[in-house]
Amino acid sequence: MKNYSNNNEAGKYFIKNYEIKEDKIVIHYATSKDLILPYNEETEDKILESMEKQVEQADSYLSNIGKTDPIIHFAFFLLIIGFSLMTLGDKLVSFLLNHSANTITIIIGEITLIMTLVIGQVVEKIDNHFKKQEIEKMNLFLSVKKELNEELSKNKNLNNSISKKAQKTIDAAPYDSTKVITINNLDEFNLSDLKKLKSNILEIEQKDLNCEDEIVETNQIIKQKINLPKQK
Repeated sequence: MKNYSNNNEAGKYFIKNYEIKEDKIVIHYATSKDLILPYNEETEDKILESMEKQVEQADSYLSNIGKTDPIIHFAFFLLIIGFSLMTLGDKLVSFLLNHSANTITIIIGEITLIMTLVIGQVVEKIDNHFKKQEIEKMNLFLSVKKELNEELSKNKNLNNSISKKAQKTIDAAPYDSTKVITINNLDEFNLSDLKKLKSNILEIEQKDLNCEDEIVETNQIIKQKINLPKQK
């Protein structure tokens, strides 16, 4: 799990993931030293519960991403770029007229500033896009966690079109495990993997409902035949 804590102090208690090593469980925090505890299932369940609650912090983080008015943010960005371009144009004219060494230094500085601002904006947009996908994936997982693990405990080949990394994680889980996919190993799955697995679960549930309806209908037909009056 990525670090969605609000500050360095909160990060000391934000669990990124954990590992089970022999009879120990090693908890990795975002901004503090690892904690090593004796392993037992109850401890692991409590850690998973804490990590799932951290998704709320991620939701808060997501809402803060869009807090600044995008129009104001973009206008401010254009203002800085516009001012930099004006300064750059002025210095280019000055350099062409005077061939001053100081002017070329300023020109290089202005070009560097413009490139830094543009690259910074692009990187921020890409980073926010992936963070939104990550948070959407976590919320999707929590909504189908029980059904997903119940089905995977019976059939690990639930969907053959998921990523190899995801399938490898599923295959590595012990047989009959109810913790095939957890918030701890969710990084091994992408959003597309989760959507495909959820789609399979819905299909299975629908088939089960159809089977139940067929059984009920068949039983009703049998009862009607049994209760028919005998012919003389």
